[in-house]
Amino acid sequence: GVAEDDDANLDPVTLVKKLVAGVKAKMKENIKKRDQHGDQPDKFMESELALDEEIEKATLIAVNPAEYELAIKMGLVETLMQLTMHENNDILCSTMTLLSELTE
Repeated sequence: GVAEDDDANLDPVTLVKKLVAGVKAKMKENIKKRDQHGDQPDKFMESELALDEEIEKATLIAVNPAEYELAIKMGLVETLMQLTMHENNDILCSTMTLLSELTE
């Protein structure tokens, strides 16, 4: 799968906390890089790839519906809503896939 092997051994609460925090941190880093280097995509592309990868990892939240409330309290919904307006199509697609999996 997309997730690292060590994530599979985490309890659901720890896993959801790690995944939500990861997406939020990567998004924050990407926003910072885009603000600093908006006209130089090569300077923020690495942060875009990292963010996309983190969103893909976060699909593991969908297999832990008991922890949705925790994810929501941590701001996952607001984060994903912000990401639906991202300029990078890959990030947008990954976000929509995650939203779809969370609402199935």
